Amino acid sequence: LGIEAEGKAFFPRIGEFSPEIVRSGFHQAGVLPGPVENLADAELGIEPLVRPPVLCAGCPHITTYMAMRALNARVSGDIGCYTLAAVEPLKAIDTCVAMGSSIGVAIGLAKAGTEKRPIVATIGDSTFLHSGIPPLIDAVYNQVDITVLLLDNQTIAMTGGQNHPGTGITLRGESTHRVDFEELIRSLGVQSVKAVDSYDVGALYQACRDAVEYRGVSVVISNRPCVLDPVKIKGPSFQVEAAGCTACQACMNLGCPALTWGEQRYEGRYKVMVDEALCMGCTLCVQVCPSDCIRPAVAQVHQ
Repeated sequence: LGIEAEGKAFFPRIGEFSPEIVRSGFHQAGVLPGPVENLADAELGIEPLVRPPVLCAGCPHITTYMAMRALNARVSGDIGCYTLAAVEPLKAIDTCVAMGSSIGVAIGLAKAGTEKRPIVATIGDSTFLHSGIPPLIDAVYNQVDITVLLLDNQTIAMTGGQNHPGTGITLRGESTHRVDFEELIRSLGVQSVKAVDSYDVGALYQACRDAVEYRGVSVVISNRPCVLDPVKIKGPSFQVEAAGCTACQACMNLGCPALTWGEQRYEGRYKVMVDEALCMGCTLCVQVCPSDCIRPAVAQVHQ
């Protein structure tokens, strides 16, 4: 275009860009007025927020990894938001090597013949389209006993909610052909394919249980859109009826940021409460609560 451009003189070639680094670069380039700051000497006065690495409230991946824990599966993970399931409280991923490696690692575990637990590979929809198809072909070709859990949240959530060939929308927002995952997977020779809504806890658990008992390659497609990208999906919030809560902590195993401990106790354990501002209304905690004490929040009427 004939437009002169300069960037490397004002911005570092390595590392991440923080707001401070960008502002300093603009000062050096003369885009912003004022003196150039020495970031090494600057005292920003920022107190880091203490927040454990957990999945978002209402994330459709939560129940899939709860199911993996319930089945005591040996899980090879992949690159995506769902990699956070490697840490507490879900703690259901055993390996994570590189993008698209989950199925290949699972094949290796199966061919080694030493693993007694069910072998499951978990991979996201965009990662599967990027580099998960060839290893799935290889799994069928080698006739291994593994289950592939395809986490279809209908977006590339980890990097900002971009579209991909499985969404039917181009990056310009135009409608296009949408890859049918079930049809594609069956065309590769997989006989056992089941699509299930990950918000249906019972159906998901049953589908995963059936899949790991199948001899050969089985695939479960967890089909539920991301609650944040490309648009925020929020239903009515829920609240805990404290009188019925037995502090069993079943809901806390979800690792949902909207669930926290309150001040009331039951037999020495803290009862649970819901942060209604964070609650996405996904109903997962409602489904796992054994005392049926999580109910829709009642709107407060102000006179």
